Amino acid sequence: MGQLATRFYQSLLLMTLLLGAAGPTVARENPKDFTLPSTLDYSKAPSVKSFSDLSPSALHVASLLNIDNDLRDLDSQAKSADRDRLNLLILKQNLTEAILSQSFEIRATIGKVDTEIADADDLQALLEERRDKALRLNSIANFVSGGITGIVGGSLNLGDVNAKVDDSMELGDGIVQAGLALYALKQQSGEKHTVKGLPNMLGRLLSDKPNAEYSPVIWKFINEVPTGQIDTQTRRDILLAHWRKLGLIDRSRRDMASEKERAKVIAGMTTQARVSIDLLDARSAMLHDLKATVSELDSYLLELIQYLRSVKI
Repeated sequence: MGQLATRFYQSLLLMTLLLGAAGPTVARENPKDFTLPSTLDYSKAPSVKSFSDLSPSALHVASLLNIDNDLRDLDSQAKSADRDRLNLLILKQNLTEAILSQSFEIRATIGKVDTEIADADDLQALLEERRDKALRLNSIANFVSGGITGIVGGSLNLGDVNAKVDDSMELGDGIVQAGLALYALKQQSGEKHTVKGLPNMLGRLLSDKPNAEYSPVIWKFINEVPTGQIDTQTRRDILLAHWRKLGLIDRSRRDMASEKERAKVIAGMTTQARVSIDLLDARSAMLHDLKATVSELDSYLLELIQYLRSVKI
């Protein structure tokens, strides 16, 4: 009986280790597909010395700011021999203020996203510490249980005590260690924490309800097809497709209903919700992707500022 219990415990422990090593399946695609698609080439710094150097994306952002006509007017006046320097200075100053104002709006939006990332990371770190503490206690109990039982069982064999006592101890040891192994398996995902639903910046992307405010230019930028892209996917569509590919919105990939329910919790659109380490990790990753998408605007504004600096009064 003791040997049977030991074999059962060993098989269960092996299964626990294998499941723990495998972890949750995040994606089924190649590693190269994990990168968020972008139309920007971050390996090259923008270098604009004339109006013709502006990229189509930068010109499109200028149209979003309603300054595209003023930019062309500035370029035309700067090339004119009889230009009005005072009028040119005023035009350049107004364009600079419009671009800097939009840049500060981007900074404010990114600041909100950074705050929400920090909140998710802090709560995730708390739950991870509690999980690790439970696993450490489990490991200590497992070690003490197996060690003491082995020592006592061995001493009984040396003393030629009835073998039934030794078998009973091994059976009890197998039951205890099997229970500890199951408890460790349960603790790997960590505990769930009930939090008050606070809408975050993901809410408007995951739902049509405007529970998170964006500036008109930023929201329009997110919902537009990137300039020069062949397909008709907007930046919002690209984000949602990327999150589904990684399994962030629905880890189990069951159905649309479960995806919507998980999306509500991630976006903080429920009154109260039980969040886990896995869900907080997904929320943080999605906020990072949103931040990267909004930050693209800064690259195009940089091109516009570089052009203004190139204009000599």
